[in-house]
Amino acid sequence: MNGPNAQKAEWSVFGNLSSDVLSAIIEFQREITTAGFDLQAVLHMTATKMQEWLRGDGATIEMFHGEYLIVRHATGTAEPVQGMRFQLKGTSSSICLESGEVIRIDDSETDQRVNRVITQKASARSMILSPLVNNGVRVGVLKVISKKIGNFTPLDEKILELTAGFLAAAMANAQQMISSAIETTRIGTWELDLAAEKAALSESARTIWGLDPHRATFHPRETGELIHPDDSARVTELIQSLSLDDPEFEVDYRILRPDGDQLWVVVRGRCFFDAFGKVVKLAGTIADITKRKTAELKLEENELRLRIALQAGHLGSWAVDLKTMELTCNDRCKANCGVAPDSTLTYEDLLKKIHDEDRPRMQAAVLHAIETRSRYVCEYRLRWDDGSIHWIEASGDVAHNVAGEPTRLVGITANITDRKNAEIELREAKEAAEAASRMKSSFLANMSHEIRTPLGAILGFGQLMKDPEMDDIDLRSFADVILRNGDQLQMIINDILDLSKIESGFLRTEMAPCSPRQLVLDVVSLLSVHANKKGLRINYTIDPGTRDELVTDPFRFKQILTNVVSNAIKFTERGFVRIRLYDQTVKETGTRHVAVDVTDSGIGMSREESGRLFEDFRQADDSIARRFGGTGLGLALSRKIANLLGGNVELLASQPGFGSTFRILVKSETLPENLETSASTPAPSKRRSLENLKVLLVEDAPDNQLLIQRFLRKQSIDVDLAANGAEGVEKALRGDFDLVLMDVQMPIMDGYTATKRLRALGFRKPIIALTAHAMSEVRQYSLNAGCTDYLSKPIVFDELLEKLARYSFVE
Repeated sequence: MNGPNAQKAEWSVFGNLSSDVLSAIIEFQREITTAGFDLQAVLHMTATKMQEWLRGDGATIEMFHGEYLIVRHATGTAEPVQGMRFQLKGTSSSICLESGEVIRIDDSETDQRVNRVITQKASARSMILSPLVNNGVRVGVLKVISKKIGNFTPLDEKILELTAGFLAAAMANAQQMISSAIETTRIGTWELDLAAEKAALSESARTIWGLDPHRATFHPRETGELIHPDDSARVTELIQSLSLDDPEFEVDYRILRPDGDQLWVVVRGRCFFDAFGKVVKLAGTIADITKRKTAELKLEENELRLRIALQAGHLGSWAVDLKTMELTCNDRCKANCGVAPDSTLTYEDLLKKIHDEDRPRMQAAVLHAIETRSRYVCEYRLRWDDGSIHWIEASGDVAHNVAGEPTRLVGITANITDRKNAEIELREAKEAAEAASRMKSSFLANMSHEIRTPLGAILGFGQLMKDPEMDDIDLRSFADVILRNGDQLQMIINDILDLSKIESGFLRTEMAPCSPRQLVLDVVSLLSVHANKKGLRINYTIDPGTRDELVTDPFRFKQILTNVVSNAIKFTERGFVRIRLYDQTVKETGTRHVAVDVTDSGIGMSREESGRLFEDFRQADDSIARRFGGTGLGLALSRKIANLLGGNVELLASQPGFGSTFRILVKSETLPENLETSASTPAPSKRRSLENLKVLLVEDAPDNQLLIQRFLRKQSIDVDLAANGAEGVEKALRGDFDLVLMDVQMPIMDGYTATKRLRALGFRKPIIALTAHAMSEVRQYSLNAGCTDYLSKPIVFDELLEKLARYSFVE
């Protein structure tokens, strides 16, 4: 944006200033931009104004010289650092110069960007800095300091930034005027009288040194102090080495002019001696060689940067003579091509190493760069002598002779194998993530169907049961439908929760002695009804010598058996399901496993389908879910649980149309010698009838209160209610109850806390925890809190009656 609108936008940030202050800023700009050669006055005026306008205690103007900053002018509390020279690295000024932006430091004691020595000497607790930019080059820093913490505001930043721009413009103007004078008189003369301690400088010499143009003589110290500190010792050593036999000298060095500018000069001269061989006078010339020296240093710097960049980036440099096709390259380029540093690499060798599929593309890129005079960029694969494949990125430019003919192609190479491999891995990971996302979307759609189906039956038949004309037979039939679908819904939810617990590492197993024969019989008995409805036979055999003892988690083992056998029944339309129980011992370790083979005459699977069988959320094929239903979790979950039990679930054989055989393996563990039991569990004694048993039900959910209370009262059990743990503690201690049913999650006071408090107050009656949490570790939490036993929701009433009968006893 240019013109008046741009100027208005620039000044709009100062809308909070009074018109008097704005006028002062504009007047200040006019004064310093018309100051001419008097740069010292400009520096003083700027520092003073900034200290005043920004409510500071001091201000400095620091000029950048190589690795150092020199305080050219200072006011207020910063005056002790005037003329001080300090290293630029690791200072706030360095950060300001590098960023090219205004920096505000609210507390120098806590901010790591400051130089503690400088700030303490200048009594600076907070500060604000702006870079000085001269002809696009950052040459110094304008800084205002304060003894107060957080003294400066965002508006102060804008004022400082604008003022720094004014100062830089004034400095550029003065520098241009001085440069014009130097251009007019490039060489100055000088004469140094050692006896009189007087130096006579010509007008041109005074201009080069940046000294007062109206003075003709100076003290030698005035010129000596302007020699750059890094060059001073070298110049002194050279002068001291002169003698009658070698009285002439030539030396180039840097000078730091009073205006803050830095020049390179070459001084040529001659020593004059007295009769005793003592130097009495020196005379000679001085010339400004800044432009030449800057160009030389810039060339050296660029060459150094190029070498550093090539080394740091593991880049190889190369060049091809387009007439002879001779290839020259450095060691890194050879390394990128899999060639030893002392080996010769020709252009023909390089072409042979390039992958056959990439060679035409690389040659076409070279020809295109030559024909269009454009940059050459190409990626290709190289086959090293050891057979490994490496990706190379090559780029370069075409050099031309004075006739405009292409003569050389020069550039760099980089081995980008790691990057390419990472890109491939990322692409594969992305594809896998997208596939997983599609798979989970399919699973969620299928899961929605599986959950809504039993849920719809539960809600629908529940509504039908409200019909007042419904007879008892229909009511019982509808109740059976609701219970059956509720069991199905509970199994789906349990599978999802179990998989989640396994993935997060929270599924715990509880080892106990059990009978594998009985577990198989339980599963056969449980699933025979469903198999018989399909006209299927469930046969089971037990190999001779199979021991009827197993130490594992019986609940989880039964869960695996149920999943695998249910699967066999579901995917078998006619025929049979066979179960074989036997022992299997690992020869290497002698570890005993119990094995169960489940064979069906069902639909079977292809090899491709069986490869997806144990993936989470997957069935063999999407059509399977549509035809047979199911969540696709059963087998994946069963294998993960079997792994936790030291075993596995695997597909032994399958053939489309002829059925499948699965094997379940579970390791037999060793029980610890001493099993801990809950200290708060009272030993059951002589049981009595549940009639008139007094029970305190501590439950916050009204529906659960009504359900459990209604059931217990039908058993002639006396039930009292408490709606939270605090009320439960109070009633349990005051009443004469035989047993407490304690929900664990309630408002005001939860069941764990209530149980701990009752036990601490001496309550010894049985407390049975009730919880809807599906985590197996909740049982251990309950026992640790002091509960006698544990029941999970939804409550199975037969289990509830069994617990009540077990823990009700005569005192």
